[in-house]
Parts: sequence; structure tokens; C-alpha cells
Amino acid sequence: MNKRLICLLLSLVMMIACFVGCGKKDDGKAIKDIEDEASEAAMTLSMYLLCEEEMSEDQKTAIETAVNKITKSKFKTMLKLYYYTADDYYAALEESFRKRQEAVDAGLIGAGSSAGNEEESATEEETYTDEWGVTQIKYPEIDSFQVDIFYMSGYAKFAEYMEMGMLSRLDEELSSASKLLNDYITPSYLSYMKSLNDGTYAIPNNAAIGEYTYLLLNKDVLAKTRYNTNNGLANFTSLTCDAVQDVLGQVADEYKDYVPLYSCLGENGLAVSGVKYWGTDADGVLSNDFSVLGSEYLVGSKYKTQESYMASVGSILNVSSFNDQLKTLKKYKTLGYFGTEQDLKDGKAAVAYMQGSPDVAAAYSDKYEAVVIGKPTLTTEDVYRNMFAVSTYTISLSRSMEIVTYLNTNEDFRNLILYGIEDENYELVNSDYLDAEGTPYKVVRRLNNNYMMDVNKTGNALIAYTLDGGDPTLNDLLKKQNNDAVISITMGFRLDITDYSIDMTQFDELRTLSASVLKKIEDISIDLKPSDYATEAEFDAAFDKAFKEAIAPINSEISAASCISSLRSYSEPASEDANCGLGFAYHYWAENVVKIYVEEEE
Repeated sequence: MNKRLICLLLSLVMMIACFVGCGKKDDGKAIKDIEDEASEAAMTLSMYLLCEEEMSEDQKTAIETAVNKITKSKFKTMLKLYYYTADDYYAALEESFRKRQEAVDAGLIGAGSSAGNEEESATEEETYTDEWGVTQIKYPEIDSFQVDIFYMSGYAKFAEYMEMGMLSRLDEELSSASKLLNDYITPSYLSYMKSLNDGTYAIPNNAAIGEYTYLLLNKDVLAKTRYNTNNGLANFTSLTCDAVQDVLGQVADEYKDYVPLYSCLGENGLAVSGVKYWGTDADGVLSNDFSVLGSEYLVGSKYKTQESYMASVGSILNVSSFNDQLKTLKKYKTLGYFGTEQDLKDGKAAVAYMQGSPDVAAAYSDKYEAVVIGKPTLTTEDVYRNMFAVSTYTISLSRSMEIVTYLNTNEDFRNLILYGIEDENYELVNSDYLDAEGTPYKVVRRLNNNYMMDVNKTGNALIAYTLDGGDPTLNDLLKKQNNDAVISITMGFRLDITDYSIDMTQFDELRTLSASVLKKIEDISIDLKPSDYATEAEFDAAFDKAFKEAIAPINSEISAASCISSLRSYSEPASEDANCGLGFAYHYWAENVVKIYVEEEE
């Protein structure tokens, strides 16, 4: 029996005696606690972080020391932190991947681990005496190529590292030791990360999802209309709905002290609802930007049910709801309804169209009634935007997930990684915001720029302290915003998901055409005056005629574009070697590829 075991047994006996004497724990509990402690070997892990600016070696050492005071005490784990800016981050991470493979090829380590295995990489409770005469646990050194925990961003990197076999599956940890993450990360983030990949291979950084779309209705004006009832607000469903048109017309005719309308998108902004634009970015990912290809859909459609499939994909100007809303918006401009942001601030706008977080409604609540006409939407890009993964070759998956879990659930540890060391990198100061008991919320005031990290790239953004000047009450509202979010009807769709090929050059043509058409739509100006017509009906008829004449050449340009016919093909290609169109690719994806996700409560 070696000395270490003898010491452990003696310690066990002494501690049991102590617990019995004190009466705090029974023998069985005391023994189990000591056995658990003894079974937790000291371990060193690596963590790769993306920083905003280069930092000194002294600063890195200071943060690492502060971090390890926590992780050694709580997890018996030492972290080696690697900081790189965006220009160098992925190159450094992938260099470590490459060096590990070289070590495997040279026979220095086994193919299944970064540096041996978990047992070999943990110390056997070796100790040393520090400069103060205190006995400390000795933590093992790690190889330069060891990768345990790392940040990554975007579907492209996720897919690349999945293909390389670099991402550990995390579902077992999420259902056991790391299940606390389910309480701190918006459920849809984790649900779709899992459903899109037949397993969870990264933990999304919890952040605000999308934006609300609001109508702000002037309270004084509303009181003068027939909509000033308990159910009156339910009539306001979009910027171009009948209720809004009614109020704007009444204000223009009767209440000259107000301007009818303010829009955060300006006079030419396409504030339309119930329309899906079909276009892609340069990587073949569906874009929410304006496209000449579009479809109409029900905003309340269930995700990936038969009813939510696109009925057709064609010229946006042949989508009746888009055309009707565009005509109404152009009519607002012709009638001179638009005011300025100052009108909004002065409480002189009768109706305002706004997009943003919950604080938008709160900022104007004294003068305006807020009606939500569009909820935030969780997209594929949101799921993959910022995340942490654990390498397949980690020394310990369970220990790595302990760190990832703590980063996303513990405010103090989260803010240490984000802001650095209190009273060295930042200080906590009182804000102007008070809690329910009248106590000021604390916010972060930076003392220097020695340690600069992005809140969205360093873990759970919704438990981080707020910077001085921000609203520290907003995080709670953003959590509600995330719970209100709807799911994009094209969640998970990519052009490369089918077994058929698509000619990507057609999408370059589509983006060019869309930009040209958008400019022409914005430039449409109809030079008519209501005063030149005897009745409102005559003016409307003249306006409709002028609008159709302005749209006709634009619609002809879209229809004549060669890319449209290939993009809207729904018939199956003759062979898998033949190109398929966007319409067929979408339906193929929805019916054959994606595992249908149905809300449990339904």
C-alpha cells in the first residue's frame, strides 16, 4: 500500500470522526463525500476564445489566474486560455487540429485523444508547497495542440468541423450533469441545434432573437377615433390595414396639429407583412433581404406543416398581398403622410411603425400605445451565429461541459470572461435604474481597454452585466422576447441539402436583378393631388391607374429575366446530375430531408 493511499485512508478516518463528533453528517454521507472528492482527479483543459483586440501577456496571465481560482476550487480543473482576434482565431485553432494529427501520425499519441487519455492526463493528487507554505495540488502541463473547449461562429464553420469529426456530441451531458443549461438557454436554440443535426454538437450562446415590429398609436389621437375601445387595438394588424388607413385619413382631414405617420424605414421602406422573399446570399443561404422572387404565406403558419409550404415562388409583383401593400405605401407618400423622427419624439405622429426590442415600446409609452404586429423570428443563422463546442479529442467531455455550463449559468464567472477583473479592468457603479425595492442596478464601467471581449461571443449574453449607459432591466425583457419568438418556416433550409445540384450563378443574377428592381420601386413617384378630383373615389381610380403604369415596366423586367424560369421549376430533374430549381429544392427539403419538428403541446 503506497504512501498516498495510506494518507488518504488516515484522512478519511479523521474526517469521519470529526463529522460524527459534530453531528452534521452520518457516516455514510461523510464517506461518500470523501470518495467523490478523491475520485475527481486534477485536470488541465484548454479553452479557445475570440477577443476584440490584442492583449498583453500580462493581461492574459492575470485573467487566467483569476479564472483558475474559480475552476480549480469548484471543478478541480485548470484552464489554459488562448486568446486570438478575428484575423487569427480560426487559423490558430485549425493549426492545433493539424498538430494533433501530426502527433497521431508520428505515434506520439493515440488516434482517439489529444494527449493520451483522461486517466493519463490527470494527476494522481501530486502536491507541492507554495511560497506561503500552503500545500497545493499540482496540475498537469498540456500539449500545445490540446483542444478541449472552443468558440465558433456560423453554419459554414460548424459544417466544416462536423465533416472533420472535431465536434463531440453533447446530448448525454445535456440530459445529466449539464441539464442546467436547459434552464438558461432559450429552449428553441437547443431544440433546433439538435433537430437540424440529429444531435447536439455545440451550445448556442443565448442572445436576443430578432426584433418585434410595432405600431405606436398616439393615445390622444386614438381617443378621438372609433378604435378607442377595449377591443379597438385588435383592428391594427399591419401598417397598411384598414384601421391604419382610416386613422391616417381622419388625421389628415381633421387633426392638423398631428402628422399622420412616421416609419423607421423612411418613406421608401417596404413595410410589408405576410411575404417571403426568395433570394440567397453568396454562400447559398436564404436571405431575408428584398428579392424579386417572393411568396405569400400566413404569418401564423405552423413550422413545417403542409400548410406552411410555399404555394408558389414567382415574381414578387405577382404576389397580390405585396402588390396591394406596396400600392398603399406609395399612396401614403403621395398624400404627404410621412413625418419625421422629431414628430415622433414630440408626440405629434398619429401612427408610428417601429422595429426593435421591448425597450422601443417602453421608450414611448407615455404618449403612444404599442401594438405588436410582428414577432421576432428565430432563423437558421441565429442558431449557428455564436456557439461553444467541445472537441472530439478533449481530455474529458464531462469536465469540459462543466466549464461550458458554468460559463452560461453563473453570472460572476460569465462576467469575468467578458469584462475581466473587477477594479482592474472595470468597476461596478450604480445606474439610474431602480429595482422593485428602489435599489439602483449595478452596471459595468470600463477602467481601460486592456481586456476587450464581445458579449455575444463569450457565452450567455442574457446573464451578463450591462455596460454603463445601457438599460440593466432589458435582459429580463429580452428573455421574454426570446420566448415570444416564432420559428422561420425555412428553418434549416439550404440549397446544398438536396441530392441534386443547383447552378449557383443564377443566384448572382438574382441578387443583381433584385437590387436594380428595388431601386426602381423606391423611385416610384406618383404626381397626383387629391384636390384635383371631385371625389375620393375619382382620386383612388386615378391613383390605381398611375400605379399600374409605374409598375408595369418593372414587372416586365422581372418576368423577362432568364433566371426566373429556372428558379421556379417544381418538376423533378431528369437525373441527379441535372440542375434543379429553387421551388423543387425547397419541397424536396421539406418532405424528404428535414426531421419534422412538431411542438409537443400540439
